[in-house]
Amino acid sequence: RYRIPAAVVYLDLDKFKAVNDSLGHQAGDRLLIGIAEILKQNVRATDVAARLGGDEFALILTYTSLGEAKTVAERLAQAFREHHVSIGDQLVATTGSFGVVGIDRKSSVSDLMVAADLAMYAVKNRGGNGVSLVPLIA
Repeated sequence: RYRIPAAVVYLDLDKFKAVNDSLGHQAGDRLLIGIAEILKQNVRATDVAARLGGDEFALILTYTSLGEAKTVAERLAQAFREHHVSIGDQLVATTGSFGVVGIDRKSSVSDLMVAADLAMYAVKNRGGNGVSLVPLIA
């Protein structure tokens, strides 16, 4: 309605299942808590961050161009790489795969999530730990 630029970032933690399987769900939970804290520190009050389930999250970045959303996703990817959780005598880390899509006022939520999911899986298929963009969809 107001033609405010916005974007969706869909992210999935890389190899998170392996953490749960090898170190237990408590280790995975501690890692998720750290990731949630990183998201909280890196989104503004006008943005929305939500855990969709398991190791998947979505961000809605308001007043944000596609290029700015890419920068946010790259900053988050770097923060994920630098975040380590001590579990017993092991240091556990994860990376993330990020799909970024620009929001057009005609875009449906379903179309946005499908596009962001496809972008995220493009990163996963390249080995994870990166960001992929989809231009504005109408």
